[in-house]
Amino acid sequence: MTFRPHNKILFLSPYPFDKAPSQRLKYEQYFPCFEKEGYQITTSSFVDEKFWKIIYNKGNFFLKGVYTLKGYFRRIKDLFSLRKYDVVYIHLWVTPLGFNLFEWLFVSFSKKIIYDIDDLIFLGHTSDANKKSKFLKGKAKAIYLMKKADHVITCTPMLDEFVRKFNFNTTDISLDIGLYPLPNEPWVYGKSGLKALQYMALGIPTVATAIGANFRVIKNEENGILVDSFNDWKDSILRLINDQKLRESIGQNGRIHVEKSFSLSSNQSKYLEILKKMNS
Repeated sequence: MTFRPHNKILFLSPYPFDKAPSQRLKYEQYFPCFEKEGYQITTSSFVDEKFWKIIYNKGNFFLKGVYTLKGYFRRIKDLFSLRKYDVVYIHLWVTPLGFNLFEWLFVSFSKKIIYDIDDLIFLGHTSDANKKSKFLKGKAKAIYLMKKADHVITCTPMLDEFVRKFNFNTTDISLDIGLYPLPNEPWVYGKSGLKALQYMALGIPTVATAIGANFRVIKNEENGILVDSFNDWKDSILRLINDQKLRESIGQNGRIHVEKSFSLSSNQSKYLEILKKMNS
């Protein structure tokens, strides 16, 4: 095992380990790799397991308030241990509400800060279950952390471009190729190809099994790639990896196809026509 000069990392997460998709995708899945390289990982979540069970349910305002206070106490406790870590890795925010006090404290007392931002959280979006507390959210926290971090990790070209207004030390870690494998089983023929459509809507070149609705969603070699065998999968992925222009072309064509044939504006008339027939 190789030990690095900076080998103790504190991950400050909004949610408990292995619960939130953004955390699993952005960094939690890499923990075994980090540890194999000699990094010592400690995690601290603002939301604990009990809070996680109710946080997106409507109501429970008293309990949510109690668990939120517990989250702040955890962050106060974290403050006293910051100096023993070589790097503090912050995902989204240090605390969710109010001003930048805790963000300022953590930046001030940490040796190095990596800030990992996912989505446009500085716009202040909140879930339907917690709309009443939307005004309490600290929208400025993300901007502050972008400015003060030693490095910022983003996830889309648009977000990376925005962050670079405040900090040039960024790395965009995006999904480059979307994979949509499906088995040849009867239930597959009832699937709509949604995963492929989601990749394509983001302009991500997509490789999918040549089956069912994928033939309608993807025009092979134009806005995506359809494959039948293991060798087809391997060859198609390697082609896309080695050819940036092909990735860009297929990704752009996929985006155009979704806007033209599968978007809200392209299909709303079909739904309205059905509703009009019901009233005739």
